[in-house]
Amino acid sequence: MSITFHQVLRDLTLAVPVMNSSTRKSIKLPYDNTNEDFPKRRFHRLSYKYRIAYDYNTNEDYKVVRIGVLYGRRKIVEYEFKVYSLRQNSWRRLDKFAHYPNWKSIRDSIVGGALHWISSKEDLLVVFDLGTEIYRIIPQPKYRGSYDYIYLDNLEGCLSLSYHYELSTVDLFLLKKYGGKNEHWLRPTNFFNKIYSPVKPIFYSKSDKQVVIALGGSRLILYNLEEKSVEEVMTHGVLGSGLIDLHI
Repeated sequence: MSITFHQVLRDLTLAVPVMNSSTRKSIKLPYDNTNEDFPKRRFHRLSYKYRIAYDYNTNEDYKVVRIGVLYGRRKIVEYEFKVYSLRQNSWRRLDKFAHYPNWKSIRDSIVGGALHWISSKEDLLVVFDLGTEIYRIIPQPKYRGSYDYIYLDNLEGCLSLSYHYELSTVDLFLLKKYGGKNEHWLRPTNFFNKIYSPVKPIFYSKSDKQVVIALGGSRLILYNLEEKSVEEVMTHGVLGSGLIDLHI
């Protein structure tokens, strides 16, 4: 689950609700005074991202990671990481990590109880384990050129990386054997030409031969991994027949 807020720096008293989609029960995270974390300055913008994950190390806790950034006129002034524990019902500030995340790279990128991002300056792939609260750097795939954007997502429990080249083609990579000695990247395909929207893989078909992929906020395509073919299943909110075939 992911939540993003953008606020002008004032007395921010925003209560963040969290709901269990299975039981439909919800709670509100305890108030945490954001103004105490950042200096009060005029014309600054405060932005937050929230990410929620299960702590696999304890098997008893859910945690919320909150990444806060204070923007000045042209640059980042300050940032912080905090973690909320459902068991302890409290927030705790983490030590700063040198490899600050590229804001755009953090999407639904929690896999195996860890949050993943691309660092802002060095383009490193950073893993933050929510159980141990330890950071590590993992190798990236081999790319074919320089990029415009990198996006990380969770594709049915597998970390996916979509790499947008400067010539508007996209490679999709999947991290296999996650966390083990044989951890490695697999590139199912380099599958797009003239794609300018963010690419987000959503789920496989039952046969595992097709992937539903979102392009921006208005298009869904069905990509056939064997035939290397593309079928439009939704354009501007209108569903086509191809999406129905996935559930037969």
